[in-house]
Amino acid sequence: MVRMVNGTYRGVLNDWDLANVRRKSKHDGLECIGTRVFMAIDLLCPEGSDPVERRYRHDLEAFVWILVWVFLTYDRDNVAHKVRTTSRWMSPSVGEVVDAKQLFLLGIDRSDAQPQGKWEGHWRLVKLMRVVFRDLVVTPMIELANGNIVPPEPSDENVYVAFWDKIDKYICR
Repeated sequence: MVRMVNGTYRGVLNDWDLANVRRKSKHDGLECIGTRVFMAIDLLCPEGSDPVERRYRHDLEAFVWILVWVFLTYDRDNVAHKVRTTSRWMSPSVGEVVDAKQLFLLGIDRSDAQPQGKWEGHWRLVKLMRVVFRDLVVTPMIELANGNIVPPEPSDENVYVAFWDKIDKYICR
């Protein structure tokens, strides 16, 4: 929601899809809903697969996908440009979206994604976030696919602390 206040746009982002009202919810947290381009990889539900319970880290990962999208897409004049990397995230094929996002996190997507000039100074932050979510999401998937034992997923609190620790180190560099 956006409105003009004293000549300046002011906005609020609301997402009430899974909200609880008066401690009651119509959802069990297993729905496969969201904007595919920005959804966490784990939540991209291929047809016939079991849904994944939503966790804090899924929202954190969605934030990262939004940030990457903005850095890759919008130039100094806030004009959107079609970018090969993000166009694959919009594929009607869930499998292609998952593959494209995994390749991006691994740093081996064929498009060699580069930020718009406006965001070049912040691209190091995206590279840092790539590592965080590569280790949290993609590496366990690869290990499982190879038949290896994967340690239990960290708690939401541990993910939160580790993420912000990395961000603090980035800011204080």
